Amino acid sequence: MIQNYQPAKEEKNVCFYIVFDDGRGNGFCFPCDEHGELLPNVSPEARKNLEWCRQNSEKYKRAGEITREVYRSLVPARGTCDCGEEVWLENQYHGACQCPNCGQWYNMFGWKLNPPSEWLEPIDPD
Repeated sequence: MIQNYQPAKEEKNVCFYIVFDDGRGNGFCFPCDEHGELLPNVSPEARKNLEWCRQNSEKYKRAGEITREVYRSLVPARGTCDCGEEVWLENQYHGACQCPNCGQWYNMFGWKLNPPSEWLEPIDPD
């Protein structure tokens, strides 16, 4: 079994955007913080587009509105392989995953598996 097993968990994420659109979602949005400051990793091209949108705000129903988006994501279970490598227990192949370092296969609960080449083929009923 994998060591230091950490079960999967749901994570809540909150994002903010400066929006310029027609009220139906067609237009532009720019990632920002809750105060409307652009995030530092926003490209120079996006900054130019934001400036253009601000100069042409009359073209938009929602112009410069800060919106908040909340979404949830699942962080997969993980643990440490016998070789010391951290393994994310994700469904890479039929509910199993492989250690990227040594190649050991695991199921989503961290139990060791034989490699898929040793798995039994389904029995054909005919």
